[in-house]
Amino acid sequence: MHINTEKAVEVKGFSFWYRGSESPALDSLDLEVERGRFVVIMGESGAGKSTLANSLNGLIPHFVRGRYEGSVTVGGLPARDTPINRMAREIGLVFQDFEAQLFSTNAGLEVAFGPENFGVPRPEIVLRIGDVLRTVNLEGFEGRHPATLSGGQKQRLAIGSVLAARPSVLCMDEPTTDLDPMGKLEVFSIARTLSAQGDLTLIIIEHETEETLVRSEERRVGKECRS
Repeated sequence: MHINTEKAVEVKGFSFWYRGSESPALDSLDLEVERGRFVVIMGESGAGKSTLANSLNGLIPHFVRGRYEGSVTVGGLPARDTPINRMAREIGLVFQDFEAQLFSTNAGLEVAFGPENFGVPRPEIVLRIGDVLRTVNLEGFEGRHPATLSGGQKQRLAIGSVLAARPSVLCMDEPTTDLDPMGKLEVFSIARTLSAQGDLTLIIIEHETEETLVRSEERRVGKECRS
């Protein structure tokens, strides 16, 4: 199979109907995202944004059944035909309901979960815990139970738990939902930091148009000033 190494994500003619639905959640979608890019996908509620996110890592159609047409490829892997545990090495997904993504008894274990499942040696896992918690501004929170964290801290921990597996693509599905203004700023700040590193493809799916456009414009202007 030929793998296009220039494209992190390729979606071609993708349509999906949930079971019992007469109309598609997404209809003939085409999308290409180059490696290392920071892409924001915006749309109103019900536009199919979460359907797209769940198709990228294979939750659709492996767990969510329905009528599936077209193709979704991430890192050269066809999401429809690749086991989810293999897709998880290529793409990390931060869910809209980030609290449902947290289940460990402390932040350190939460971050360690992904690498442990991929057989990463323990010394490397310890290094990743420290590195990731610094990246998401939770340094020193290793022993804190997720239930004791604020909404913004929980969201950042969810992001960190996905980053620890070192995926090449990170997709965040409406990451600022239910966060206060400070929490939203912190999420976009982390996104800018990750994007600046240049080796991670970042996809943010949002419906808060004004906030997203302001943050994206700040990034664009910053890049122009550095050039």
